[in-house]
Amino acid sequence: MAALATLIALVLCIVSTPSRAYAAPAGGDIQFEKLMIEEGPISLTITFDRPVSKSVADKLRSDLKGAHPRTAVAVADPFGCGGYNSYTTNEGWFSVQYYCNGSTKNLQWGFHIAPAVQAIVVGNVNEAGLSWWVNGHAMPRNAPHVVPPSYVLHGTMTPVIALTYVDYQDYMTFRHNIGPGGSGTITFAGSLWLYN
Repeated sequence: MAALATLIALVLCIVSTPSRAYAAPAGGDIQFEKLMIEEGPISLTITFDRPVSKSVADKLRSDLKGAHPRTAVAVADPFGCGGYNSYTTNEGWFSVQYYCNGSTKNLQWGFHIAPAVQAIVVGNVNEAGLSWWVNGHAMPRNAPHVVPPSYVLHGTMTPVIALTYVDYQDYMTFRHNIGPGGSGTITFAGSLWLYN
């Protein structure tokens, strides 16, 4: 769960690494190969095919940072039957609801990539399928998807029972059109305590 703790940490940073093939130009202009944004339970990483200038990286960070106000998220949110939670960051929107109708209880979830991130995606988004655990035991992964960036990803964690911890994580990749182009990844994760 150390990886989950890392994702939950609120960090906004840019990683700069000089390229072997593309040396920084004279005058000390910094070249960026990767932009990483982690806000609570959602992280976005943008990798460039070739290094870009600081001004390109700063503009991208600014464009992505202003998309949505971030809402607070608690770790291991307590959930009772009928419980609902959602959160929004600059990278996307996540929601989860606890259904207890009949003998089977389940958690239904949805994730939507933020419009500012959708705008830089070229082609489809490849989603790995939600991984989830009950009290640390792996459960069957949700189905993967290859979808347009505007698609609302969704699925069900079932069955779940009362008095358990449920952890979840999903991962998606895409190509982007910023500067020379490159790859992007989005990861979201969280924990729930089902108390009834």
